[in-house]
Amino acid sequence: MSRQTRNLVAVMACLATAMGAAAWARSAYGIEWSPAALREFVDGAGIWGPLLFVLLISLRPVLVVPSQLFLISAGICFGTLEGALYAALGITLGGVLAFQLTRWVGRDAVLARMPPGLRGALEGGGRTPVLGLLFVGAAYPVGPVVWLSVGAALAGIALPSFAVTLFAGGFVRATIYAFFGSSLVDADFHEMLLGAVAIGVVAMLPLLHPRLRAYVWRLVRES
Repeated sequence: MSRQTRNLVAVMACLATAMGAAAWARSAYGIEWSPAALREFVDGAGIWGPLLFVLLISLRPVLVVPSQLFLISAGICFGTLEGALYAALGITLGGVLAFQLTRWVGRDAVLARMPPGLRGALEGGGRTPVLGLLFVGAAYPVGPVVWLSVGAALAGIALPSFAVTLFAGGFVRATIYAFFGSSLVDADFHEMLLGAVAIGVVAMLPLLHPRLRAYVWRLVRES
C-alpha cells in the first residue's frame, strides 16, 4: 500500500470516527441543532460566542448538519453583516482544512477516485478559471463548498489565493442567508415563506442558461 493510499485511508477513518462520535453525542446528550438552540448557545457563551460559532460552521461536515441552518442562524444570532462575516470565516476555515487534508493525502490518490468528468475538468483547468469557479460556487446559495475546496487543492491553487477567494464567495453566500435569518426575528409566516422562495429563485437562476445546463448534465452522465 502506497503512502498516499495509507494517508487517504487514515483520513477517511478519522472522518468516519468523528461523524460517529458527533451522532452519538447528539443522541446521548439530546443536542438539538436548530436556530433557537444555536442562539441560546451563542448567548450563553458570552464573548466566546462568535469564535465558537465560527468553529461550529467549520466543522459542519463532521456534525452532518445542513450548512443553511448555520448560515440562517448567523443572521438570527448576530444580524446580517456581522453574521455574514462570522459565517464566511467559518466557511473559509472549514475549506482550508479540506484543502490541506487533500494536499496531505496526495493529488494522485484523490484524483484516481473522482468521477471522470470532474477529473478531466480539474486536470485541464488553469489557475484563473478554477479560482473563478471557486468564487461562483462558494457564492451560490447551494452547493458543496467542501468539494470545491478539494477541487482547488487538486488543481494546484496556492493556499493564500484559495483562502481569499473562498472567503469572498462565502461572504456573498452567507450574506444571503444571514439577511434571511435576521428578518426571521420578527417575521410572520408569509414573510418567512417569501424569503425561502426568494433564495430558491436565486439558486435556480443560473440553470436558465442552456450551456450551463448542458455542462451540468454532461458531468452527471460522466459521473
